[in-house]
Amino acid sequence: MTNKKPILKTQNQKYTQAELVLAVLQSRKTVTTDILEDLGIKCPSAVICKLNNSGYRIESELICSNTSGLSNKKRQAEYKLITSPEPTSQTSDCTNNATEEM
Repeated sequence: MTNKKPILKTQNQKYTQAELVLAVLQSRKTVTTDILEDLGIKCPSAVICKLNNSGYRIESELICSNTSGLSNKKRQAEYKLITSPEPTSQTSDCTNNATEEM
């Protein structure tokens, strides 16, 4: 896994849901659906799917956890960031193509 710094924004800027999930995954070993919902993400699985489609590799596992210390068990997903997408050299390709056309 590449070691990237978490996303930082100024006080007036807001995180997108994908940026927030990514920042949490980069700073923690694992994160659960409950934690992401507490951060205001209504459908964590959709955000994880979007990140996977963007080239991030995020593993998910169904876990059972106690709710509020009661004997009731709740099933939820636990996510783990495995790899970040490899940087592409599209800008250099575009630059080369533009120079060749001139």
